[in-house]
Amino acid sequence: MSSEAPFLPTLPREHPCYDFPIDFRIKSIQYSNDMEYRTILEALCFYNVDNEPYMQYVFDFVWENTNDLPIFMDLYKSVAAGYLLSEDASLGLAILFSYDYLCDFYPLFREYMTNLGFDETTHPLQAKLKEAIDTHLNKSDR
Repeated sequence: MSSEAPFLPTLPREHPCYDFPIDFRIKSIQYSNDMEYRTILEALCFYNVDNEPYMQYVFDFVWENTNDLPIFMDLYKSVAAGYLLSEDASLGLAILFSYDYLCDFYPLFREYMTNLGFDETTHPLQAKLKEAIDTHLNKSDR
């Protein structure tokens, strides 16, 4: 991920989440159509989904906080390899923000960022996300 992505805040400096491009006060997310997904993504990331430079900042933030953890890197690589025949973990991160995976990826990332006792080797939310990845990949093989 680019380390030079501009931080284009959409929050006032006094906002409690100003330094974080993701609203960790949101504990779980659900959506059942594209409009709900876009609305959730906008609320989660404090922005308009058409603001591409800001979305790059969100990806960079997640990447910088997870790129040295095997629990996340394994997920990024497995989803990138499964969909794009690539080992590029940053592509996997982008895929995990897609409609198919965000509702399973976000709880795991949130748990890591907000829980000091997070187990970096294995986690039930990781197993749930891996199951979702396997299910989607098996459907696309047909």
